[in-house]
Amino acid sequence: MTPRARLAPLLAAAIAVAAQAEGVQPLDSLQRAAEACVREHAAPADARVTVRAAAPDARLRLAACGAPLEATLPGGRINGTRASVAVRCAGPQAWTLFVPVEVHVYRKVLVGARALARGETVGAADVRAEERDVALLGYGYLTDPAELAGRQLLRPLRAGSVLTPAALAAPTLVRRGEQVTLLAGGGALEVRASGTALENGGAGAQVRVRNAGSGRIVQGVVQAAGTVAVLP
Repeated sequence: MTPRARLAPLLAAAIAVAAQAEGVQPLDSLQRAAEACVREHAAPADARVTVRAAAPDARLRLAACGAPLEATLPGGRINGTRASVAVRCAGPQAWTLFVPVEVHVYRKVLVGARALARGETVGAADVRAEERDVALLGYGYLTDPAELAGRQLLRPLRAGSVLTPAALAAPTLVRRGEQVTLLAGGGALEVRASGTALENGGAGAQVRVRNAGSGRIVQGVVQAAGTVAVLP
């Protein structure tokens, strides 16, 4: 370590002491307060977080605060990798300064373990976990292979690309050729019947079903696994 590097912390401490002695708030205290505030809001238990508050203008002279600084995140949200923290002194000479903070939140997310084609059913063996900055993943991400549950891809996925919720079809609850329960009416007048699904469908999807008793083909909405509510 060079003599200059060894002296840097001592000089910083001396400047802070001098500032307080002159009744001026040390500017680095604002940075520390802003960074602590962002860490509190952006630190999931399984995440690695880095924050860096911008240094206020060195010419700025704020009255020394006789009380602990208060730092708040307007709206309680962080937009992408940027945040603006309000650092406030509630002492006799009150003041507020907004401090810009750069934040990065790294988590293990699911990415393609190999190139996957549209329509492929995705399982745990098709993905792997990699650390990514989730603040940059505006389309969302997945962290648990159990969320895949045999779902199909709606678009191709390159190896190493982040798997997003929108890239996966809803879980198939009714499959073509399977026996399903048809529900008609509602409340005390609900009628149940058996049928055969003529197409696949996830929750909320409309599917055609052949009524086992009448042989008629009816249209219904998938409510749960093996259950279809007949449309009027």
